[in-house]
This record gives sequence, C-alpha cells and structure tokens, in this order.
Amino acid sequence: MQLIGYAYPWDLTEDPRRRDRVLGLGLHAVAVAGAYHAVRAATPSHPRHRTKDARHAAFYRPVRRDRFGVLVPAEPSWTEQRDAFGEAVRTLHENGTRALAWTVLSHSSEIGRRHPDHTVVNAFGERYPWALCTSSRDVVELAAALVRELGEGLPLDGYVLEAVGHLGFTHGGLHDKTMAYSALEATLLSICFAPACRELRGGDDEELRTAVRAALDPATARPAADLAPTDLTGALGPELEGRLAAARAVAVGRTCAALAEVVHGEVWAHGDPDVHATGAFTAATPELQRLADGHVVAAAWGSLESIGPAVAALSSQPHLGAYLTVLEPGSPPLAEQVTRAAEAGASTVHLYHLGLCTDRHLDEIAEVAQGLS
Repeated sequence: MQLIGYAYPWDLTEDPRRRDRVLGLGLHAVAVAGAYHAVRAATPSHPRHRTKDARHAAFYRPVRRDRFGVLVPAEPSWTEQRDAFGEAVRTLHENGTRALAWTVLSHSSEIGRRHPDHTVVNAFGERYPWALCTSSRDVVELAAALVRELGEGLPLDGYVLEAVGHLGFTHGGLHDKTMAYSALEATLLSICFAPACRELRGGDDEELRTAVRAALDPATARPAADLAPTDLTGALGPELEGRLAAARAVAVGRTCAALAEVVHGEVWAHGDPDVHATGAFTAATPELQRLADGHVVAAAWGSLESIGPAVAALSSQPHLGAYLTVLEPGSPPLAEQVTRAAEAGASTVHLYHLGLCTDRHLDEIAEVAQGLS
C-alpha cells in the first residue's frame, strides 16, 4: 500500500515547519495543487497567518497567455512566490520526494464569470458559473493547456486529475442552502443544456429538457424524490438516459484524448462508477481509465462501513486509489480506514490534506506511513 498526500503550494513554500513535517513523512508522493478552485484554507502552523484566502480559482505558475486559447486562467495574488507551484515541486525533489500536479480542470468560477457562455446550464436555463462545460472545445483546450503548462520546465513525476468532466449542481463553493434536493434531483439539475452539450446530443433537446423538468416537478405522479439515488432511467426513461450517457461518454473521451497528448509519468484520475457522475470525480469511462492507465481514485472517505463499498465499486481498476481524510469531524482512525480500503482492493491511499490538518493528524499520518513502508 502506497500513500500519496495532497497539499497546497503554500504549505511547502511559506511554512517551514509544515514543509519539514511533510518531507519527513516518507510518502510515495505529494500531489501539489497547480490549478485549483477558490478556497479559504486553514494554515495551522503558518508563521504569519492562520488562513489563506484564495479568493478565486487560480493557476499557481506564471500564466503565459500565448500558451492558452480563449480561456485563460488567473494568477493568484495571495502567494508569496509567483511560481509557487514550481517552487513546491523543486522543494519536494530536492528532498527526495516525488511530486504530482494536482490539477482541477473544470471548476473555475473566475473563468465562468468572465465566460458565462462556457458554463453548465440546467434544464431551467440557470447557469452554474463554477462549472465549465467540458463539451466545449475551448474548455477542453484549457484543460490540456493547464496540464501542459504545469509541467513546463519542471521534473514532474506525474499528475492527479480532478474534474475531468463537468461539475454540476453541487460543489459550487458557496454557502449552499440546497438540502431539500435528493441525490437524484441534484443529478437531474446537473444535466447540462449548454450549446456544446446539446450539439453532442443531436441538437434538439426539448424532449430531454421537458422530461427533466417534469421529474423535478412535485406535482407530477412520480417525482425524482421518490426514486433511488442513481435511477436516472426511472426518472427519464431508457431512451433519454441512454442518449445522455452516450453524449457524456463522448465529452469525457474528447477531454481524455486531449490530455493524453500532454500528460506524462504517473497519472491518477478521480473516478466514479456512475456514468452520470458530475463533480470532482468523473465517470470512470474506458477513456478515463486509458488516460490514467488504470490509476483511478475512488471517493471513499466517510464511515468505516462506507469505505469498502465505495472502493469495491471500482475494483475492476488495475491500480485503485482510495481518497481518504482525517479532517472530517468524527473521522475514523486513519489506520482503520486504510485497512478497510486495502481489504476492498485499493493499492494506494490518496490522503486529504497535509496542509489543513493539525500536528496530531500529522503524527497519525506519520505512524500509518511508517507502517506501510
């Protein structure tokens, strides 16, 4: 069992105490955020502050505008180094630790607000500025450019790819008050009706739009709230569900093909067994599996009872990672989480998050890492 820890650039470039703790853990690799969404991050041991306010999605290397197309990421104003990602990677390598580029591809409210025509639109015509529509060729071009530019001039050991497909209704990054919606209703609200998605489905989407709206109408005979969490066929019917799944697969395939031309080294992709998954974990299509050479990460954190089924749902992957955390209130001991993940078929733990956790958490991580070595 190997352990990959996740970190922000400032954890390694601005906080000497945290940097030294991370370097001393003996991890297989550290995945450093290179392109990342807005976050207000705890910095428990930073010498100058206790939170880092990353106010918008940013690219943590100098942005060379001529290397991007229509969509260009913004640089951060809150890091102490302009090439914070590059410095973090060099720090890891100088100390014998492998470095992966943790790359969030389609989650950027900053770009979404500047380019609303490239964002996800739901069946009611409402745009999600945090969610870039990955059926758009400009968004695919952006994803490839982010990956390519992160590796420019750096001895990267590989990548962790998050949000290869588009985000949906959830994971907006705001103070969402959406608890009334069931999981299936959130999935229905995540179906994209932006022009590029409609084109992939053949152009005339009125039947699908009508079906989605009906499934979300509490006055209908069988609202989505009464169906199983993943029963999109029950909500829309098999023909519309099949059309939607086929178009989603094409969109993910296009993005994966573009990324395959620029990635190198060890590539991990956040994956989900649900073909209709949106968010940080993309449907684990054959194209996604080929892009990552079977290195797929399952969203597995939660109770001990939930870890096994979450990992086992992707057990066909030859190199299966389990995304775990020590940060959630009431998180089970990490050693027990790792045991459950291994029993379900995981060969690697992806641990969130080396910068956000406390010294007590780092002690726990160090003990587990030592036991795995």
